[in-house]
Amino acid sequence: SSGINAEYGDISSRVKDGEVTFSNNNPDDIVEGTTATISCNENCELSGTSQLVCQGGHWFGPGGREAEEPPEDPLADIHPDRYIPTCSCPQEAEQEQQQEQKKKKEKKKKEKKKKKRGKRGVE
Repeated sequence: SSGINAEYGDISSRVKDGEVTFSNNNPDDIVEGTTATISCNENCELSGTSQLVCQGGHWFGPGGREAEEPPEDPLADIHPDRYIPTCSCPQEAEQEQQQEQKKKKEKKKKEKKKKKRGKRGVE
């Protein structure tokens, strides 16, 4: 193999509800410049890019590494996994989850306010 990390190589298992096809037709031997094309199952929506390119052992969006926005912190690595697209399928359960997440966010906001008040009291 070309020394590319297998977990970054075959990303099929990480794209749930979708299919990944590789330009070299061999997920076990992904070489520099291999492209992965992601297609979602029927009725599912792709979030992210439908094509990734392999560079330096990681997957990047269209245009490859050069087209990426550098991270705000120059010491931070560009996180390769944030470009892995996801397929979202319409499900009733999903709506319930979203409502729960909203509740959690509201709770967090309240907690932050409390902390600020505490600091003022100390001064």
